[in-house]
Amino acid sequence: MINIVNYFKRASKEFYNQIQPQLKTLAWVGLLGMPLTYFYWIIVHPRTYDNLTIRLIGSVICIPILINKLPSSLSKHLPTYSIIALTYNLPFFFNYMLFKSEFDRIWELTTLLSLMLLMFIVNAWGLVLIIYITGLLLGFSVYALTTETIVWPESPLTLLSIYGFAFVAGSIFNHKTAIINQERINSVTSVAFNIAHELRTPLLGIKSAAVALKKHLPAIFDGYLLAQKSKLAVKPIRDSHYQRLQNITERIITETDNSNIFIDMLLINTNYKIVTQSEEVFSMATCVNNAINRYPFQTLHEKEKIHWKSSLENDFLCLANEILISHVIFNLLKNSIYSIKSANKGEIFIYLKPGSHYNELHFKDTAEGIPPQQIATIFNRFSTTKSYGAGSGIGLAFCKDVMENFGGKIRVKSEYNQFTEFSLYFPVIKNQKNQLPFKQQKTH
Repeated sequence: MINIVNYFKRASKEFYNQIQPQLKTLAWVGLLGMPLTYFYWIIVHPRTYDNLTIRLIGSVICIPILINKLPSSLSKHLPTYSIIALTYNLPFFFNYMLFKSEFDRIWELTTLLSLMLLMFIVNAWGLVLIIYITGLLLGFSVYALTTETIVWPESPLTLLSIYGFAFVAGSIFNHKTAIINQERINSVTSVAFNIAHELRTPLLGIKSAAVALKKHLPAIFDGYLLAQKSKLAVKPIRDSHYQRLQNITERIITETDNSNIFIDMLLINTNYKIVTQSEEVFSMATCVNNAINRYPFQTLHEKEKIHWKSSLENDFLCLANEILISHVIFNLLKNSIYSIKSANKGEIFIYLKPGSHYNELHFKDTAEGIPPQQIATIFNRFSTTKSYGAGSGIGLAFCKDVMENFGGKIRVKSEYNQFTEFSLYFPVIKNQKNQLPFKQQKTH
């Protein structure tokens, strides 16, 4: 029983992450479809049984999903609530109507279609089985409690075989889709680790040589000056050339460090679980400030595009993994800089906004925006707005996974050719105000 509960929790969270871009569309279908189809069946094509009250309850259940809001104490249970809404509006409703109509042919057909729709919405066959059996049992229970004489189908085995075939066929299709997606993820992860392995070794050698050169270059130059002072035959070296050598070693060290940061981003984006997911309390202003200072900007001009100010009034504490949150910021910086280059215009604005239930980190760029048709899938893995070869489509999916892993969420709003703004929501820590100057550092 414990294994089933744990599976349900894990599968419902995965389902919610997968279906979230389409969740509001499904909620609209439930909200409007329930009452509208009632009037169709009553006025246009009357059937043996229908129930407006049951339909309206289904519509009301969809409203919190549509506005994406539950009471603060229940907000973290939105994935479970989505499963409950799905269970009510598909298996419970259609099986209840099937029983009450005494197995009317139209309700038999629509109940079969509801099972197929459920298989299309939910990829995990185990979760489909839990949802459908739960809805079926609840539907039959309500039917039995509200009916004097229970009516059974004339050919129960035929009905079960048809539904069983639909379930098996849908499970096979979903299983193949899941295998294909997992193979894509495994391929990207494998390539990322191979690239990281092949690049880190030469980078380590280059950096070690540069560090050694930086360390011993002053002594070498002092020896040159001593030889020159002793009037030995040495080829002259200009001070500007010596300074240039020092700058080159600094540049080599910086570039190798930047390359390692990009390799870290690649590895963590493909599999963020490689980082120890221990939670710690840290200042968000300090985290943002450190991330900006560590990010490998290609030019100083890129960094000057960022408008970021922090103050004690706006700072807040976050309970998460600081390394992963830093890489979320890296991804958002990378995307914004790419958009600014593509649009040849734009600035980046970063600011904090404390709240009563969620503290917020806002990340806005005024570059090219996101096309409206791509907004719904922007957080899907392998979905990208960049040109072919410019992006893998895993960065924003990584950001979403990280935020939800620590009880937060990420949202986006955009106006094409105007702006894109990502809002990161972090759950408020209790007694935060009493703790606030926690490891507070000066930010710029």
